[in-house]
Amino acid sequence: MLQVLIECSTSNNFPCSTSVLGNIILMVLFGIVITYGSKILADGSDLLTEVINPGLVGGTLLPVLGALPDSIIIFVACLGGTKSEVQKQVSVGVGTLAGSTIMLLTISFFLSILVGRCDLDKNGNAKENECNGFSLTKQGITTNNDCPTNAKIMMLLSLVYLIIQGPAFAYLSLPEAKAQKKEKAFALAGFVCSLVCLIGYCVWQVLNTSAQEKKFEQIHEKHKLQQVINMMVATAQRFEQERLDKEKGQQNEDDEETPLVDPEEKKKNDLANMTNRFNKWKQKAEAMKEEEENDFDKGSLTEIKVTEEDQDEEEKNWTPKQIWTRASLLMLVGIVIVSFFSDPLVTSIEGFANSIKISPFFVSFVISPFASNSSELIASLMFCAKKKKTNISMAISALYGAASMNATMCLSVFLIMIYIRKLAWEYSAEILSILVITVAVGIIGLKKTIKVWVGFVLIFLYFFAIGFVAFLESSVVGWR
Repeated sequence: MLQVLIECSTSNNFPCSTSVLGNIILMVLFGIVITYGSKILADGSDLLTEVINPGLVGGTLLPVLGALPDSIIIFVACLGGTKSEVQKQVSVGVGTLAGSTIMLLTISFFLSILVGRCDLDKNGNAKENECNGFSLTKQGITTNNDCPTNAKIMMLLSLVYLIIQGPAFAYLSLPEAKAQKKEKAFALAGFVCSLVCLIGYCVWQVLNTSAQEKKFEQIHEKHKLQQVINMMVATAQRFEQERLDKEKGQQNEDDEETPLVDPEEKKKNDLANMTNRFNKWKQKAEAMKEEEENDFDKGSLTEIKVTEEDQDEEEKNWTPKQIWTRASLLMLVGIVIVSFFSDPLVTSIEGFANSIKISPFFVSFVISPFASNSSELIASLMFCAKKKKTNISMAISALYGAASMNATMCLSVFLIMIYIRKLAWEYSAEILSILVITVAVGIIGLKKTIKVWVGFVLIFLYFFAIGFVAFLESSVVGWR
């Protein structure tokens, strides 16, 4: 216990704990900070769409920046300490990689189906904006032709995992030192291949205009939602200010001994005023929504822009240089926050795992993805809530795209750190679980209509992945 306490107090300058509750609190706090950093990073990248070629931003920059938080956590987990210490910490990195992929393909997918479900017609297709009650077999979602294509690409890119995992199966029975020497070359080959696949995937995204339109529609939706929220807050503030001014005026009238107003009549007038204000706000919000849909239906990427009337007065007058500066600053701050707090998050995850005597993999499998991928989860639910085929397809394609980026960008970071730090590959169970879930969800995604009951299969797959890894690493099988 004393040794653990000393390690805790000298490991870094961040708060640490040796208790279960203390580490839970730290994981939550650091997770919230990283979530905030990821949001700032995403806001900065969205802003760049105003000044950079849409194809370049939509096809390359946005996917890369979306996968950056996970990549940073993986990088930090493999960075510091002795070789033996890093070998233990890497479990947090592989837990982030596996957890991020599996969470997006199961929990996020399930919630998207649940929120976006519609009644099915006689041909088995979802009827937009029609949802009566709840049914496992008579409700579901219907996607466009892009979703099955993205599912196929995701499954194809997941084969990159086999470059390191295939030889690792052959060396399972060897001692760790010998296995590491034989696996080193395959780790380097896997890094090169995943990097090539990443470049190829980005090029495909640039050339695929429909994929770019989905990303720009996502940005457009986020901006509109923020405008609606700002309008609600401003309306509430104006109403409250007017109420205070009215009370003050009434008090002055009372001081001058003017006749008293009937309290019941006053309440009715206040209620009527409030109702009128919010009716006006509702009409304006609906007009904004209709305008947004019309703009997107008209077609080209250049038309998917935020209109001046939806922007703040300050933003209206921004020059391209100011937009560049603000976007760069937001992205820099986001990267610094995620990088700075990834180390204490990894430490708190490892401390919590040690305190309850389980592998750090299982803790990071659950915690890290929600900290680094909350924006994808929220975005998918926001789009699916519209219960329209286009929006639901956009959300599901974004989930497939995130899994594809994990199989290329995040895996490349993981493999190059394995190669540089000369670490043994002890993650066969984890990688196999990623492959099984990716292929299973990819096969499900080949069908354009997915019924509600399939969503509960996805939830089962999430818990199956955890149990699958635990079984393969147990004394029964004994995989390292």
